[in-house]
Amino acid sequence: MKEFIKLFEDETISTIETLVGEAPTLNLVEEQELSIISNIIPPMILVKIDIYGDFEEKAMIVLPIGISTLLSDLMMGEESNDRENITDDDLDTSKEVIKNIFGSINNFLYTQKDIPNIKFSISSIEHIEDDKISLDMFNKMFIYDFELNKVKSSFMLLLNEELENILEPKVEENNTGLKMDYKKEENYINKAINNNYKNIKNINLEVTLRIGSIEMYLKDIQKLDLGNIIELNQLANAPLEVLVENEIIALGEIVVIDGNFGVQITELISKEKE
Repeated sequence: MKEFIKLFEDETISTIETLVGEAPTLNLVEEQELSIISNIIPPMILVKIDIYGDFEEKAMIVLPIGISTLLSDLMMGEESNDRENITDDDLDTSKEVIKNIFGSINNFLYTQKDIPNIKFSISSIEHIEDDKISLDMFNKMFIYDFELNKVKSSFMLLLNEELENILEPKVEENNTGLKMDYKKEENYINKAINNNYKNIKNINLEVTLRIGSIEMYLKDIQKLDLGNIIELNQLANAPLEVLVENEIIALGEIVVIDGNFGVQITELISKEKE
């Protein structure tokens, strides 16, 4: 869990810096175990997050109005004026910021082989003015001090125990007295990857050979008749393009095989060249 929390903090700082041009100061001041008497006093903005993949869980970020209006003003290129009124545009901005933060987390976790498949998406955002904020589905709250553009405030990240166990499984003792870590083993992950690969090998893809192209006015296309010749922008001796699902993957030349046209590959196109 410590690694995930550190990742969340790093991505929050870098994402906000990218969006508003200034990095916030972020400090974890308290890690609190929630109980039936735990409460968050509105008004607040609740950003609810769906966690899915190999399992389904929930998380939530609780923002004070000051942070939401600050981010909205800065992203619009305006001076922060410490507004207390919240607008739909402010909510949309907050949602976009949180979406970008967890999008970056998604990208990082996708490269990790020692944890299950985990993805995050924003399910809803709402402004709670005076209703009680339910914390029933969460058992842990991380409270952060937040400072940006001379505005000081705080916000909360709420998680549940199931997610904590998935991100950092507990170490238990077996009957031999040795400690065991119940993370998924690497060979299990590799087996799953190989099985997925076998499943996708039989997918049909459209392969197209492009010998050239040209842009024409509609009025000229309407004048076309039998026997007309359209001159393409491709030289006669230039290689042809081989496309798979409209993506160029190779260059080649036309050959004749048993009376049928074919294409002989002369060069493969890598993503690095594009």
